Amino acid sequence: MGRAALVPGLLGGLLAPAATAQNQLHHYDGTTNFTSRGSAPADSKVLLQRIPGDQACGTAQVSGAFFFIQDQDTATPESYQYQVRRSDSANPGQPDMTPSGLLGSSAVIPVQFPGTGIAAMSVTISFKPAIPVPSGAPGVPGGDFYAGIELPAAPLWTSDGISLHMSGGMGGPITPGEQQNPNAPGYTGIAGQAGLAWEFNLNPLSGPQGPNTVPNLPNRAWDLRTRFVEGVTQGFAWNPAVFTGTGNSTPGDPGLNPNFGYAGIWPDMLRVPGPDGFGFRFRLTAPAGSPACLLVGVSAEPAPIAIPGVFGSLCTVALFDLTLGPMLTVPAPGQPATTSEISFGPFAGSAAFVGATLRAQGFAIVGTDVVLGSMCTMFL
Repeated sequence: MGRAALVPGLLGGLLAPAATAQNQLHHYDGTTNFTSRGSAPADSKVLLQRIPGDQACGTAQVSGAFFFIQDQDTATPESYQYQVRRSDSANPGQPDMTPSGLLGSSAVIPVQFPGTGIAAMSVTISFKPAIPVPSGAPGVPGGDFYAGIELPAAPLWTSDGISLHMSGGMGGPITPGEQQNPNAPGYTGIAGQAGLAWEFNLNPLSGPQGPNTVPNLPNRAWDLRTRFVEGVTQGFAWNPAVFTGTGNSTPGDPGLNPNFGYAGIWPDMLRVPGPDGFGFRFRLTAPAGSPACLLVGVSAEPAPIAIPGVFGSLCTVALFDLTLGPMLTVPAPGQPATTSEISFGPFAGSAAFVGATLRAQGFAIVGTDVVLGSMCTMFL
């Protein structure tokens, strides 16, 4: 069952109307392995998904969110609050959990799940006005922000309590979790540890308050889908021999193909039985059939560049290395009707690419307007 809400974004500011622009960015392999409250699950906490500046450079407004929550006992009422937080400048590489770190939020939303026993629910939230976020400087962590939900305490867990769907597991062949290159340092700086799923325990005497990593915690991805006013560009990995998942809630499900999870940021050029292919998807608010191109390079501007007469900001270097397209956008399955998309690739991977970094940014002609999407980064 789904639920939708149109809520005012706190600290929303005077931004352009944005409720109809809902372009979704979601670093998730397409399979739900578990539902979870993180560690110390009885405590109240905030579960957060980090959105690095080099994966969303040029975004400026969060217009909505989509996620799945679950209740272990539908007979009891629950509540949650959706939050968007800035990066903590005093402690680089982590969310700012102080009151000043809150960029915007929903109200505390009460929810009564339908039926009896255990039930899950999809939630759609739209913000009007949109929530302003850092302009997405290509470097991290300065341009990072965090999207998350705050959950009340659940002293009877696992018999009762609200939780969030996730991809990832405890490691090993039974629950492989996200399939990024195990040799590539993630945003933790540690090989194979993405550092994108976080939790902040609101009980100061409990823990942890940090990223969900291996071996201490699962290298997970929270199923939190962030929607932007701006168009979004996202990398994917392609390996039909490896990503054979069905999308069902199965602990051992190895992810969908194409894989838009962490493998799309860190595809594995040395994977057995063969290297991952790779590509990029551009989503934007535009009618299907709009001509779109992809700018591909190896470096980024020091900061996003606003161009007169162009919606969006340029993040790839001005003299980018390659332009792909134009190609015509198509309807985006499962997305708001205002969104269309186009994929570039997959392109064949190779061991010769190990260590390379690619930057990609979509742009399109929408009527008489030029529209730039966000820039993403892929580490080969």
